[in-house]
Amino acid sequence: MTAWTIFSDSFRFYGRLFNKIFWLSVAYSLLPFVLGGVMVAAGQASGSVAIMLLGMLVMLLLVGFFYTYQITLIDQFSSQGNDSLRDALPRASNRTLPFLGSGLSLMMVAMLVMLLSGIVMAILMPVLGIDVSGLEAATTADAASLENRVELNVDGGVALEPNSLSWQDMLLALVMLAPLAWVMYRLIFVPLYVIVDGSSVRESFTLSNQHVRKNRLVFWGLSLMFVVMLFYTLVLTVSQLVLALNPLATAFLQFALNIVLTPFFAVYLYRLFMVSKPVAVQTDSQNPQPEHDDRHSAELPKQDDVNAPDQDDRRD
Repeated sequence: MTAWTIFSDSFRFYGRLFNKIFWLSVAYSLLPFVLGGVMVAAGQASGSVAIMLLGMLVMLLLVGFFYTYQITLIDQFSSQGNDSLRDALPRASNRTLPFLGSGLSLMMVAMLVMLLSGIVMAILMPVLGIDVSGLEAATTADAASLENRVELNVDGGVALEPNSLSWQDMLLALVMLAPLAWVMYRLIFVPLYVIVDGSSVRESFTLSNQHVRKNRLVFWGLSLMFVVMLFYTLVLTVSQLVLALNPLATAFLQFALNIVLTPFFAVYLYRLFMVSKPVAVQTDSQNPQPEHDDRHSAELPKQDDVNAPDQDDRRD
């Protein structure tokens, strides 16, 4: 099976589940930001940090719950053919906190990788002869002369041009982002192992790493997903420029497209996870059942031996 086959199958799967997963997508896109956003705004208006933190916590919990609910419904429909939201609710509630724990663990791993990348970059740049002081001086000079350059633009008519990225900046971004992208690629299935298989966070890290390692289907499947999402972003950007919509209409268009497409990407990622999952398939030659039968037959007396005395009595 190829990545494109999984992609096309996901369309059919998504179409069969659309009437239920659509409403979950609406709730997933609205409720966390409405309820949590209202509390955050109330905290900002009253100057209460506790209310703001509570609003952010509510937003985080709702996002985690509805994403878990979505994946649970997809798995329930895939394995049982049951699209009942009520039946998927208890399992989604039980897996919400483990899912949030996996997300927090992934965030901590990402921060650790970026920190180590920065340390490695700071060590290698002087060794390779890269002048770091130029970057620091340029940053300081840009911050100090911003007002002067703006005045020059107004008075002298000289356009303010953005600073071009130097090769040191690109090297720094590559060294910082490449390890992070590689680690996140190896841990892409951690949330699915937590939600679908009920694995612990620690086990899901190991399982996801073993799942992705040397798995070409996962590589091409995620590459296809990245290309599709990039194309979607490009189409959305071009449509905003061509249609020249006002900000409210643009935000509504983006919101509507996200409601429709976000569940499909969840279905596709789930299907890729299930199809590419390593399964230890036991063939008949590897099945220990025949050895089990032979062992029991060796322990029990043969039928001929059991009936031998009876046959001798009948013979006498």
